[in-house]
This record gives sequence, structure tokens and C-alpha cells, in this order.
Amino acid sequence: MCGYQLEAVAGKKPGCFLRGLASNPVAIQSMRAAINAGMPCSVELVNYHQDGHEYLVHITFKPVRSANGLICHFAAIEREFTEEELEKTGARRWKKNRRPVSRN
Repeated sequence: MCGYQLEAVAGKKPGCFLRGLASNPVAIQSMRAAINAGMPCSVELVNYHQDGHEYLVHITFKPVRSANGLICHFAAIEREFTEEELEKTGARRWKKNRRPVSRN
């Protein structure tokens, strides 16, 4: 979906390479707050492909706990909106205004 190879992003936080100017800071802050609180979260967010084009995704994640109840990591599902969904949800304005970003 994002165009990056695992070797290029292993060990990095997704926000370091997927976020950009059109990424909603309120959604990003909601994600950070949920992680800090150990809570699940669901947001819609503009991410950036390795080639610089924007894509709209729905991200849902939740904490995964060990046998003793401690959070050991978070599991996430990220689903890109289809062209049809963009039309249905009124995201036409986003679609019309999306722009490539240089990733040099």
C-alpha cells in the first residue's frame, strides 16, 4: 500500500515515513494519546506513498497484552479507501486536492 520495502522501514515509527503536510494533526494526536493510554483507536488519515502520492486510510489499532496483562505491542489494521468509497463518503474534495510530495 505504501510502497516501502520492509528493509527500508524496519525499526522505524510509521509516522516518520508515512505522514506529510495533509496528514491531520488531530488524528495523529488521537493516535498518540491512545497509545500512551494503552487504549484502542480508530482514525482516518492521509498517508504518503514512497513515490510521494497521498492516499486516504482507515487505521484501527489496539494493544496486545501478554499473559500477565502488560501491553507488549500494538496490532493495527490499515485499509486504503477505494475510489468508490472516496466518492460515497464525500472525500471528493480531498481527492481533488491531493498532491504529490517530494520524498528526497
